[in-house]
Amino acid sequence: MSVIDDSRILLQDIVTPDLKAIASRLEALEKSVKQGLESVEKVAELRQELMLNRLEAERAANLARHELVMNKLENESAQVKAEFALLRAQMEREATAAKERHETLLRSLDIDRRIELLESRSAPPERTTPRA
Repeated sequence: MSVIDDSRILLQDIVTPDLKAIASRLEALEKSVKQGLESVEKVAELRQELMLNRLEAERAANLARHELVMNKLENESAQVKAEFALLRAQMEREATAAKERHETLLRSLDIDRRIELLESRSAPPERTTPRA
């Protein structure tokens, strides 16, 4: 054997096991990193799912509160309109009654006839004879 062959065999005997050990450690490290990334991805997906579920629940609760408020607003609006209509009708009845009372009072006082009577009493008497 030559020195080159001996060096090659020696190198293969020393370096090859180290290379195989390094390769296997690198494989284990890559596997560990891959598992860690997969674990992180799973945790991120679970958290995202949880957040989406929470957001959906909150949206549903907000929608329910919105519907409740809108229904209450519509009910109170209808109630206010009904009360307004009642007040308007009452006001119209009272205005009609006041007008009727006013007309009744004027008729009972017979103002026109009394004015004529007063005017006729306060008018100076007409002279029938001419003055000379």
